[in-house]
Amino acid sequence: MDDAELLAVLRPVLASELAPDEQADKLAIVGRPNRNRSSLYFVGVEGRGRVPRWVLKIPTPERLQHDLRSPLGAAEQFHTVRHLYDHLVQDGIVTTPRPIAHLAVIDGWVMEFVTGSTVADVARSTGLVCPAALVRAVEAGAMALTQLHLMEPERLIELDLAEAEQRAIAGARGQLAAAGLSVKPSWFTAVARPGTRVLGRQVLLHGDWVPENVMLSSSGVVCLDPDLSSIGWAEHDVARFVLMLFDAPLFVLAGDAPYFRPLRRRATAAFLSAYYEPGAQPSALLRPLMLAAVAARWRARHEDIARREASLRRLRRETLRRHFSSLLDEVNDPGWPLSYR
Repeated sequence: MDDAELLAVLRPVLASELAPDEQADKLAIVGRPNRNRSSLYFVGVEGRGRVPRWVLKIPTPERLQHDLRSPLGAAEQFHTVRHLYDHLVQDGIVTTPRPIAHLAVIDGWVMEFVTGSTVADVARSTGLVCPAALVRAVEAGAMALTQLHLMEPERLIELDLAEAEQRAIAGARGQLAAAGLSVKPSWFTAVARPGTRVLGRQVLLHGDWVPENVMLSSSGVVCLDPDLSSIGWAEHDVARFVLMLFDAPLFVLAGDAPYFRPLRRRATAAFLSAYYEPGAQPSALLRPLMLAAVAARWRARHEDIARREASLRRLRRETLRRHFSSLLDEVNDPGWPLSYR
């Protein structure tokens, strides 16, 4: 659909959102940020500058990604965000953009626009010159995830850690093999003793808790793009955030350069310390789930280069190989992530 057709659908929905001196026929598309998993349109009002007021989102459920579930459809996303908004608005510590309407005719939905900087923005803009700002940002992300995981009662389940570790290792090996990536035996060393029993926490998962989906605004922390469609180990969300913090261009390109590795470790330690209760150690499930997450992400990035027919393909793949090999070496350490503290 072109802009005129989209605006024709939006006008009756947004009419009640306008100020008394604004008219629906003055609505305009003021931005189209690039996204892989959806089409986004920033909507504003003519004569008010190109300032976004609302966001129209049209998901792409057919999008497949090895390290992430396919996006929910528009109706499911709208109802999910409305449920989350109603839950979070009660305490005001964390919020999410206010959902306005589901637009079945274009298989999309519209929400208010929120101004702020994501944790990813902080890592890109000030992470190098002001590490303390990055630490504060990831701590805010951990606090928000804690609140999100309280949305539904948690389930404490006893499990065999060695079996869980073996499943994660098998899955990680399978991901790399499917992409034709070589596997170093030391990456997937089992450390749990057979019969070791641990308690795990199952919660309602965000599904894609990454630095790009944690916004720091003047009113607090804003949760973006929740999935909330599955119950699982809390460490799936924890591992996803840590992995994607590692995945930032700042760290991928720098590799293990002297300044960057300590910064990454410091930011990771801050996130984990803020998420887990004071004095508590990260769950023993985090390490095997992190190994599986790193392997799945490497496969996704590797195949994305081929799918896009990217220029400098060999150089890009070599950069990824160095990056993910280093991560797997690091996470394979039996002391990970306690060695960060």
